[in-house]
Amino acid sequence: MLVDYCREAGAGVIVRGVRNLADFEHELPMAHTNRHLTGIETLFVPSSASNAHISSTLVVATAPR
Repeated sequence: MLVDYCREAGAGVIVRGVRNLADFEHELPMAHTNRHLTGIETLFVPSSASNAHISSTLVVATAPR
């Protein structure tokens, strides 16, 4: 769905943040597939060490309701 949106918006690059090697290893195959199927590149941006512990699961679990 993301690549469909990128095509509609005319974007040629997806920017993805990675916290650690595990994130990178998870994202890399998807980036290769996106580039192979659509030509859209992925740019990986590493987090700072002070923010590497933050995850979407942690943010959702602690968000006020």
